[in-house]
Amino acid sequence: AYVPLVVSTLWIGAVWSPLALTALFAALTCAVWWLTAPAGPLDPSINDVLILCVIVGSGLLCTWRRQADAKLHAVLRLQQQLTTLLQGIDLPIIVHDIGGRIRFWNRNAERTYGYREKEMLKQPVDRLFPAEEVERVREALRSVKTAQSRSIDTTRIARDGRRVDVEMTVFPLRGPGGERVGIATVDRDRTREVKMLLEMQEMALYDSLTSLPNRRCFYERLDVALGTAERNSWLVGLLFFDLDGFKEVNDSLGHGAGDRLLCVVSERLMNSVRRTDYVGRAARENPETTISRLGGDEFTVVLSRIRENNDAARTAKRMLDAISAPIDLEGHEVSVSSSVGIAIYPYDGQDPDTLIRNADTAMYHAKELGRGRCAYYSDQMNEQLKRRFEVAARLRRAVEQQRLEMHYQPIFQTGDGLPLGAELLMRWNDDDMGAISPAEFIPIAEETGLIDLIGDRALRTSCLWAASWARAGNRPLSVSVNVSTHQLRLETLTSAVKDALSVARLEPHLLNLEITESAVMEEGTAAVETINDLRALGVRVVLDDFGTGYSSLSRLRRLRLDGLKIDRSFVAEIGEDPAATELVAAILAMAKSLKMSVVAEGVETRKQLVFLRHHGCDAVQGFLLGHPIEGREFERIMSGIGELPRWPKGIMASELGLTRGALAVSKTEPSGSI
Repeated sequence: AYVPLVVSTLWIGAVWSPLALTALFAALTCAVWWLTAPAGPLDPSINDVLILCVIVGSGLLCTWRRQADAKLHAVLRLQQQLTTLLQGIDLPIIVHDIGGRIRFWNRNAERTYGYREKEMLKQPVDRLFPAEEVERVREALRSVKTAQSRSIDTTRIARDGRRVDVEMTVFPLRGPGGERVGIATVDRDRTREVKMLLEMQEMALYDSLTSLPNRRCFYERLDVALGTAERNSWLVGLLFFDLDGFKEVNDSLGHGAGDRLLCVVSERLMNSVRRTDYVGRAARENPETTISRLGGDEFTVVLSRIRENNDAARTAKRMLDAISAPIDLEGHEVSVSSSVGIAIYPYDGQDPDTLIRNADTAMYHAKELGRGRCAYYSDQMNEQLKRRFEVAARLRRAVEQQRLEMHYQPIFQTGDGLPLGAELLMRWNDDDMGAISPAEFIPIAEETGLIDLIGDRALRTSCLWAASWARAGNRPLSVSVNVSTHQLRLETLTSAVKDALSVARLEPHLLNLEITESAVMEEGTAAVETINDLRALGVRVVLDDFGTGYSSLSRLRRLRLDGLKIDRSFVAEIGEDPAATELVAAILAMAKSLKMSVVAEGVETRKQLVFLRHHGCDAVQGFLLGHPIEGREFERIMSGIGELPRWPKGIMASELGLTRGALAVSKTEPSGSI
């Protein structure tokens, strides 16, 4: 009777409970029946108890099994949900065991690194890191504490070889007993962020145009170089470059051409230095070399470990030669030069500020010597620089207060000794510094921009005086006014001249504008256009200081100038230096062939005057014939009241027909004005 019961119990247990528990319960049931069974038929009460036990036991086993299944299904559902969640997170997630083998690889890890999950499962996690990062990452993973996370900035290697900068957050995985069973990592791609940081660093330390180290970076590197030189007792040379005429390129060809010029110059500087010279954009690749652009058209070069001072000059000469080669800028061939100041550590300074300041001072001295020059720093230059700054400050006040005096030096025709006009010469007598030469304050005025104010006032005042002289005497006299390179560059020059003539009611042909040879060469096409505009007004344009620049005959012919002035440096050598004497004669012959009138300035001896007249020079001026005087005094002379100061009595009267009354009223018209 109990056999079906036992079989049914075994069947129910096998279906609804684990096999071991079912077998155990069935065995217990049989044991109870065997021990309690009498020799005869079983007591009905005991039979009922056994049946009840079987039923209750089977029910309990079914309940336990259902609960276990429910928990198992819940765990499986949770695992599926977590897997789906981890797969859907938009970050690479990687799980590896304690041995470093990958156990989980989500879809975003596939997209980021290019490896599929089946390729990476059971692979060592180290293969994702570059060799230089492996040990650092291992140490970071070992240091992760229980229930703590840690972030590490590192780099992973993608399937295609790309280096992916990531912020890797590490989470420890623990077993039931608290032991660490693995590591989960969540990566945040920082490639763009790192690129932006590098770009920001580039902007902070490197010039955006030339990619050279900027002022801040250069100071840092120079400080390191000086520290190394101090420890090793080395000499360090600092070269300070400033391009000559860069502003003219910007103004005439535009800022785009100026930027292109700066890039070409930086490349040429880079290509002309040794690896041991501290030059270069390559500072990030080779810390021994750096070139810096301090700003504008200023470059600095540090020469490390030079043996002697002359090494710096030789390197500077090599760089100057490289810079001076012609450059094609938007179809225009441009040649630029540079002035270089040289300072040597430790003689000229033992810290970056002092060394750079002294190299800058030497550079200004090099500019005064002429373009394309280099100069070593000396203590005397500091005194010169201090004076330069003081003169600049006092000059500004003098211009504002109209303290500059305008004197006029007479110009005479050599044929008949009659006056043609006068040249305006600026004079300045400071209360504290005394008389300051135009050769000193005019260049400073050009650098500081004061030359525009000075030039405008000089033009207007001279036109007024010339008109006044014409009213005072019986013959009109021309007035000559110098035009600076900066004024020639202004688009308003022609209109300013027109206004000055109109206000003074002066005939245009009585105004001579003297333009230096170097200004014409620098401005090129723009100068030709301006000269043509001025000549269209009826104004005469004269090339000043002829022979000191680099004019060519073809350029002179194209300029269509009205005349030229022979520089005083050539006139002074007449009769003293045969070569200079022949050169003056050649200039006079050339001007005659080009139908240009000639004035010789700086005539101080009878010998010079006789030579110039004999060779056909049209007019002369100089201390021999008259010193510069104020405009009012010149007007008195034209009125027949006064006479020229230091007019030599009877000078060459028989040879030139000059008389003491040459400036007095005369009915004879001049043969032409210069």
